[in-house]
Amino acid sequence: MEAIVATANSFSADITNTATVPVNIALIPGHYPVVGIGLDGSDKPIPHYHNLAELQKAGITVQAILDDGEQAVTGGNITCNASDPAFSIRSFLEYIKTFDMVVSQVSLRSPLGNVAVYDNKLKLSRSNPFFRTEEIPVKTNQFFSVNQYQDFRIDISMLGTGLKLTKDLVVILTIPPKSTVGVDFYFAN
Repeated sequence: MEAIVATANSFSADITNTATVPVNIALIPGHYPVVGIGLDGSDKPIPHYHNLAELQKAGITVQAILDDGEQAVTGGNITCNASDPAFSIRSFLEYIKTFDMVVSQVSLRSPLGNVAVYDNKLKLSRSNPFFRTEEIPVKTNQFFSVNQYQDFRIDISMLGTGLKLTKDLVVILTIPPKSTVGVDFYFAN
């Protein structure tokens, strides 16, 4: 039973940036509508969840939104996949719009050992249609550990912060050029 609880209380996604420039990605897009319509290979319209228009109109600087599949960005692509193929990123984002989840830890993984991934900031803010709230930067390198180079990950404890993934939370992470970053959200029981 403990194994089920341990795995049921986390969500992981892998993000690959093929571009030659860093890309700001909204891991959580807040209340902003992000649904758009694209075309599949046969010109059939299909919905996607990475329309940047409302985020950018609100003054939030992002070039991508965490969403299943591939998105074109300047100089390349961003590809996002849930680490467990039985679950989708879209399902996770829809779930947290309905059920608030208290975050106990966020982990950043670098499967290819690219340590530039850890010299970053998570930017947190609350969205609302009336005014832009202050961004709270979380300097990831403050959570540096000597095991980081061995484990290719950095663990950011959120215990005691009361951080909840909710429908109004905006979380932005910069993905370095030509790199893959894994993002793991762990939730309090």
